[in-house]
Amino acid sequence: RRLFEALAREDRAREGAEQSAASAETAYRKAADFVKNMGSNVGAVVAGAGLQSQLSPTMKALQDWKLKVLHNPVRAGRIAGVQAALPYERALQKLESQVGEKIQRATMLSNEARSMRLTAAKLANVAVGNQAAGGVLKAQHDMARAHEMMDKARRMELEGSALHEEAEELNQKVPLYAVAARNAEQEAVHRFVPEFAPPPIGKGAFLRP
Repeated sequence: RRLFEALAREDRAREGAEQSAASAETAYRKAADFVKNMGSNVGAVVAGAGLQSQLSPTMKALQDWKLKVLHNPVRAGRIAGVQAALPYERALQKLESQVGEKIQRATMLSNEARSMRLTAAKLANVAVGNQAAGGVLKAQHDMARAHEMMDKARRMELEGSALHEEAEELNQKVPLYAVAARNAEQEAVHRFVPEFAPPPIGKGAFLRP
């Protein structure tokens, strides 16, 4: 359930990132159109006033500036790509953190269970020695404790094994999130500069939620 809730939160974050990227793309297109027409508009004014020679250096500087601005689709596309990939990368970080925590907990349980089994075995040997020496009540008490420790160790091992399985299941989703992040980034860059970045290759319900 927690995983589904996390995925739902990431879906909402992804939708917000897509809206931000779309707004950035629209703003950029308007600015690009304005800049594209700026040179011709200014040129017409200058020609009508007969100021070509005086303003030639200024016009050249304007053209150079316009050229730099018109190269910004790549930069804008990369910014939009980072925004589009961010929800997936955050989900990936959470997933990796969950996997690490489960593996750490499972390892700890396994170590504790192993130590408890060794202690229980030693206690059982002591109980056998006490029984042979005539200490029947003490032997029974120690043997009962040894059995309890063995049972507890078995439960800890089962819990650790279940955590390992959960971690493995979550870990299988790690590369899928990584691919989804790269696809979202590539798609956003492609929308801005299709000649610079090809569309993403990966398709699918999970990769493109």
